[in-house]
Amino acid sequence: MNGNNRSTARRAPMFCALALTMSAALAQDPAITPAVTIDQNKIHDYPLAKILESGGDFHTTPFTPEDGHGEGQDGPRSKQRQLFYAQAFPNFPFLRLNGIDSQSCYECHNTIGSYVPPDYTPGSKALLRKPSPVGGSAGVASNAFINPNFPTNLTQLVRNPPHVFGTGYGQSLAAEMSTLLGLQAAIATQVAQAKAQQSGKSSTQSWALSAKGLSFGTYAVTCIPQGDCTPDASKVTGVQSDLIVRPFQWKGIASSVRHFVRDAMDFHFSMQAVEKVGHFDCDRDGKVDEMTVGNVTALASFVAMTRPPYVAIPTDPAGKKSFERGKAIFEGTAADLKGTLSGSMCATCHVPQMTLAAPLLVIENPPVPNVTDPSGCPTETTLINAVPPEQHATTKQVKARVAAILAKQASLKSAVSAEAVESVAASARSDAVLASAPPSKLDPLDLLVDLTKPGDAPAYVYPRLQAQGDGQVVVPILSDLRLHNMGSGLADSVSQGVDVSTTPPVPPPLFLTRPLWGVADTGPWLHDGRARTLKEAIGFHNSTGSEATPIIQAFDKLSKEDQQAVVNFLLAQRLPIAQDITQGATASK
Repeated sequence: MNGNNRSTARRAPMFCALALTMSAALAQDPAITPAVTIDQNKIHDYPLAKILESGGDFHTTPFTPEDGHGEGQDGPRSKQRQLFYAQAFPNFPFLRLNGIDSQSCYECHNTIGSYVPPDYTPGSKALLRKPSPVGGSAGVASNAFINPNFPTNLTQLVRNPPHVFGTGYGQSLAAEMSTLLGLQAAIATQVAQAKAQQSGKSSTQSWALSAKGLSFGTYAVTCIPQGDCTPDASKVTGVQSDLIVRPFQWKGIASSVRHFVRDAMDFHFSMQAVEKVGHFDCDRDGKVDEMTVGNVTALASFVAMTRPPYVAIPTDPAGKKSFERGKAIFEGTAADLKGTLSGSMCATCHVPQMTLAAPLLVIENPPVPNVTDPSGCPTETTLINAVPPEQHATTKQVKARVAAILAKQASLKSAVSAEAVESVAASARSDAVLASAPPSKLDPLDLLVDLTKPGDAPAYVYPRLQAQGDGQVVVPILSDLRLHNMGSGLADSVSQGVDVSTTPPVPPPLFLTRPLWGVADTGPWLHDGRARTLKEAIGFHNSTGSEATPIIQAFDKLSKEDQQAVVNFLLAQRLPIAQDITQGATASK
């Protein structure tokens, strides 16, 4: 174990102590008080520490009716609640089968695995749940059941809560990938337009999309001399047709922490965000402004700034040897197994690391809709409610960065010859092009945070991934952040919608490559928690239509020792205990 594990059971981190004392200390108090409320109009007046402290409060403290928890007797899920518990309706405030299933984020994001505390008997192998668990995953008992049509079918989607550690890095990586893909699509369009105008007839330009060294298929666009163009994303792979990489949730349905947070608050607690429903009582509980813009900023910032997972390489010779062997097999580089492995093996999709060119995180300031009657409320309550692309923060940020890059690099604007197109293609696929247009504030009240040096952030935000000499950050995320067909064995029963209204939903068998950093401490595994061990999780990747089938078949042919080595490599991917945090004045000495 590394320095992250210096905390002991007696030196319980602040949020662990909060979880233990919450019922007695805060049982009747609301989570949102004037002391923790963040005013978005003054967002730059707060130290980052204050914003994160408030976000931590909203993450861990149970919401009460005074906060706005729950919905009214005739709220949007009232018929479902009545069917679920008819005898107690309307006085049973939970639903469980389509949200309204908890009172705090912590109820489902509450474990970071087990460990041997450093003050246990020397040589002890007895395990205890790690302290500082806020932001972790959960067991099957905390699964979310999603079905806006309940009781027609008991449930449509089952989701096991993932951990959120290192979330800000994932959002920023995905935004850079989206920018590169958007840039290539924009250049392809300009090339097709130029050729059409020169030739006087329609011209089609195909472009092999690539970002962070990963292929996303082929994008094509056809333009006519008058300038109108028709895109064709039918051969694009790994990403939705709008070319926005969405790194969150099992299906890749949300592109920013903020968008997911505002909808999760509504789905799980019926705590409705002003940025979603305006100043209107859409859940009919008699309350408005349940989650202000500033308070959602605080919660999104807290989640996004959780510290990154780490790798606990065994120190004993045998353990280290098994780890290194498992790593080589995982990456398909074990020389003695050449010819029996399948390409890059697991690392084909679970890419060991990606480089973040500009380690900046944007927590956007959203517009507030003018909702004046029920027609302006969401038509159904789902895990994600889509918005038009012109209101989608990531889409706007990507377009702004693409425009800035094109404005600064004239050579990207007028490539017509085959040689010029290839030269421009190489530039547009390179991370270096991102340096000319890092993420910026599109709104004065956007919050821009340096992921490597978040200043006065509380201790539980550290340690951070360190910047290299050129300012870039290597993120050991173990994912390509692409969508893959996982076959009939893991397929959902329905498609799942994403965060932009004009983008098609994600089909049942497609899933986001789950980042495996921290995977050892997130069991049970897979999107619905069906895998009780990592070996089971590996095996479930093999089913009809699954892209992983050849890899799993190769894994199945390995010796038991080599299979265990792969599992041991995964068991080294850990979630960190916060450093040097005590309960304060009441901590045991």
